[in-house]
Amino acid sequence: MLIFYVGELWNGSTCLHRKRALERLGHEVIGFDISRYKFKYRILRAVEHRFNFGPYHYLLNAQIVKTIKNLKGIDIFWVDKGRWIFPSLLVYIKKKFKRIKLIHYTPDYLLTSQRSRYFVKSIPIYDLCVTTKSAEVEIYKQLGGRDVMFVFSSFCPDVHRPGPPVHNLISDICFVGHCEPHYINYLRYLKELKALILIRGDDWLSKKKLFNNNWLIAGSVWEEDYAKVLRSSKISLGFLSGYSKKIPDFHTSRSVEIPACGSFLLAERTHEHKVLFEEGKEADFFNEGEELIDKAKFYLKNENVRNKIAKAGYEKVYKLGLRNDDVMKKVLDKLIFI
Repeated sequence: MLIFYVGELWNGSTCLHRKRALERLGHEVIGFDISRYKFKYRILRAVEHRFNFGPYHYLLNAQIVKTIKNLKGIDIFWVDKGRWIFPSLLVYIKKKFKRIKLIHYTPDYLLTSQRSRYFVKSIPIYDLCVTTKSAEVEIYKQLGGRDVMFVFSSFCPDVHRPGPPVHNLISDICFVGHCEPHYINYLRYLKELKALILIRGDDWLSKKKLFNNNWLIAGSVWEEDYAKVLRSSKISLGFLSGYSKKIPDFHTSRSVEIPACGSFLLAERTHEHKVLFEEGKEADFFNEGEELIDKAKFYLKNENVRNKIAKAGYEKVYKLGLRNDDVMKKVLDKLIFI
């Protein structure tokens, strides 16, 4: 099939990983990178992001029309996190290509957070809406979603894979992700540990004074560097964005990428984590800070137990079919029944 793929295709993005998975499945994929359509200055990008209004929205949609105008046929128009895709564009595409199927995929919340009036109006036009956020499935249906599909997050085996630890990245405990107050509260419990703790992600450097001086805190890492950090740590933390707060997150991409890298996953206890992994055998979980520190102490002292669980977690993500290739195939197979 010929798939026109719209998304943020910068190197290191999970969107690019999904596009490559579709190509590995044997499809011809034309990529359209929306990450180029944004202001140079951060404050202007923030305004455009918050209010969903600005010149780049119109330029983006106009450029897609220009790109597909001379194409004779497209089987699937695939949009990855299309907050700025106009519903009028989708209507135009459906009229131009009579048998085309429109798929929207997102690994993020787009209705309880990051909501866009363009996307809300577009939901009934898509043939299939795919989300990794189970809490939003019913909202999609209420907003007119024709067919809504929940999938677990997936990983790229070319990037997220076991390997030898990297000397300057070795740590006892690591966390990779942007800074949130929820994460800070948990990490404070670990201050009493005599352990080497590594934190990588946006906005952590400004919070460095909250933690011990020997903690290693730096900016974001992507692709192979991200995987190296995970597999160089004895314990990788799986915090969930906003869990138990305004936005209920029950699993995230870290939940599957950490085991895929062969690292030991210690994550917040949720029903989705317990569906993915058997507690204490394929990963381990915690509910509050005291349980987090107790389990961190235990697994730092018990290398054999920790390594056995990490190995079982690695095997489990493959057994569940959580490679990007597996999940993308499930999405395409769903079209048969639409």
